[in-house]
Formats: sequence, structure tokens, C-alpha cells
Amino acid sequence: MRFVAASPKLATKPTLGSLQSNDDETFFLTEDTGYRLVVTDAAAGSRFYALELTKDGGQTWERLNEDPFLGSTGVASGLKFIDQDLGFLGLSHGGGSSSDLYRTIDGGKTLEKVHLPSVEVPLNNSETYDPFDFPEMPDEENGALFLLAGQGQDGDYNGGSKALYRSYDKGESWEFVKETH
Repeated sequence: MRFVAASPKLATKPTLGSLQSNDDETFFLTEDTGYRLVVTDAAAGSRFYALELTKDGGQTWERLNEDPFLGSTGVASGLKFIDQDLGFLGLSHGGGSSSDLYRTIDGGKTLEKVHLPSVEVPLNNSETYDPFDFPEMPDEENGALFLLAGQGQDGDYNGGSKALYRSYDKGESWEFVKETH
């Protein structure tokens, strides 16, 4: 069961789901164990974040990583842990026109940017482009991870369709499965 904090400072027990408020993202893996992205600095509409961990339901927080997005700025667009080691964080750019996905396999101490295979679609008779530039948080099913990549705020390809990706190695590599609506 996964829980989320009602706010960065909990007055009550975490509730099911995940929450973004006041530029912070909070995700609870269990009633006691949770993670949050907190803004450490902001400039020109972009933010710098730190990743924190709680083991007591949000009463206290420990800083795990001072720079989980590896020097990149933007606005947090997701936070999800599959287990205590494997987690994913999203950072959107350009007012939500695109985002990057980051993965940790050591509980948030280190992160790396996730690279999804490009899905080229025709732009005109001579050019192609990849409209799927806004990955969402993955879900696990039967030992595989699945994620949808949308088109961000500026996307209008094929009625706002999304790309479905699958990983069998905990998100180290991904394969395109299909386009979906």
C-alpha cells in the first residue's frame, strides 16, 4: 500500500496516493516510510530541489540528496518509489512542454536520467519528430515496469496520444510497446 502526506508537515497519518503542493512532491511507500522533493532555491520560474526521507510518518525528515536532478532546474512533475531502493522523479521544463525522468536504485542517494527510445512520427513529407516528451511515473505489474509518455502542454499529435513503454530490468532500459489514447 502506498500513502501520501497531506502536507510537508503531517498533522495526521498519510493517506493513499501522492500529492504535489506548494512546489513540493511527497510520496509514501508505507505508512511510515516516505519521500519528498523540497524546493531549495528558485529563479526565473524554475526550481532547485532536494530529496528527503522520513521513517516516522513525516514527523522528521532526513536529507538524502542535495541535487537529485543533477544540476537541472524546472518544476517537479512526479515522485514515486516502487520499493525502498527503486524510485523515479520527474522534472518538467518550459512551462510543462517537456520533462525528464530520473531513476534511483539506492533509495535516492544517487540518481541518473532515464533515456526512453525515440518514437519518430511524420511532421511533414520530409521530417519526423518525437512528440512523446513528457514521461509519467511508472507502475509495476508482474515484475515489469510500464510508463506512459505524453506530449506535455504543447503537444497536439494524434489527439494527444501517449507512448507506452515497458522495462524488464527495473527501468535501466525501456522498449516502446505502442501508442495509446
